[in-house]
Amino acid sequence: MKQRYDHQLKTTLIRDRIAAKICHLILLCVLFAVSALAAEQIKSTAQSRPGPIVWPPVVEIMAKPVSGFVLSGLTADTLRCEQVMWRHPQSGELLGTVATDPGTKQFTFELPNGHTVELTCQLPGYTARQYALTAGTTPLQQNILVFPTEVTVEKEMIAEDMVSVFNDPVKLSDTDWEITIDIKKYLSDSLAFFVTGYYRYNVSSSLPVLQGLIDEHPQQLGYLRITEQDLRSSLVIDNLISAIYSNSHQLFGQLEQDSTLKILHIDIVGYADDRTINAVYVEESIRHNNPDDFFPVNEIAIQQGETINNTKLSQLRAWYTMNDLQALFSQSDPYKELVKMNKIDYRLYGAGVSELENKSGLTEAELNKKYAEARRATITLRGEHVTQ
Repeated sequence: MKQRYDHQLKTTLIRDRIAAKICHLILLCVLFAVSALAAEQIKSTAQSRPGPIVWPPVVEIMAKPVSGFVLSGLTADTLRCEQVMWRHPQSGELLGTVATDPGTKQFTFELPNGHTVELTCQLPGYTARQYALTAGTTPLQQNILVFPTEVTVEKEMIAEDMVSVFNDPVKLSDTDWEITIDIKKYLSDSLAFFVTGYYRYNVSSSLPVLQGLIDEHPQQLGYLRITEQDLRSSLVIDNLISAIYSNSHQLFGQLEQDSTLKILHIDIVGYADDRTINAVYVEESIRHNNPDDFFPVNEIAIQQGETINNTKLSQLRAWYTMNDLQALFSQSDPYKELVKMNKIDYRLYGAGVSELENKSGLTEAELNKKYAEARRATITLRGEHVTQ
């Protein structure tokens, strides 16, 4: 009797344990299924949520002296920093690769004094940017601009149109002619030839220079801001300047062989929009004297530290456009020969404000487009020839 009772009790205990394990297993399966469903819902929500690139598309980099190195992504939600490599300062030997989590806003790791970190940063819809920073004895801070991969004006269209512009000069007389490059014709959707309040024309190589000036002079230049539209504009203007150079180079070659050429005037007029500006010019002083009385004002002179208004800003835009074009054209041997023969001169004029008409009732987007069109320069090549 006792043996039968013990057997029944043992059987009951085993059955209860098995049942408990089955219930526990079922509970785990239910919890797992609920967690998976919740994760899928979160994933679905994240995928359906719009994800515009948060401005500014800038990677801020800070290096602490000796103790460490910090990468701080201002666009933390979309920033991807990869290929972060640590190299020896003398040999350049790769010492290691730092793992980064794209979901983390800051990455911090030890960087001995003098050693360099190289990194590649990527934003969706933007081209990757490479950068190297060396730790020193004082804190460093740098900003990297990342540029959009899409542009609104095709390179081929600009190149073809510029050929037609150069091949169809306007006749001023039997011997003289002019070619006018209408900058704003190539810029749409609020793209601009200049950043608001700035004076170098907006190519991709000039924007890091501007960012460096802003970082170096935050008190004087804190009002300046590089927008996403400026980044997009720069890619279009890269193509525009390239087309201007290639066609100008051919023209210089023709003029070098033309014994009737008396002088080639390169006339540049700068403009500003009508928004008030009261800024300080922080770069080196500039001066230019026109060779004749073609424009109402014959001299441009602005001193470092001088307060600038819209008229001064338009003058700076004319001067820096000349300065950058001179550097570009100097890559052309025929241009350099014409300069040696004193057959090229530059005439500059700061036209001040480009007045905007009928601003009332415009939406913000429409008004920004008007302002972008006003921030411009005109470039005209005028040839004077002697009659034979």
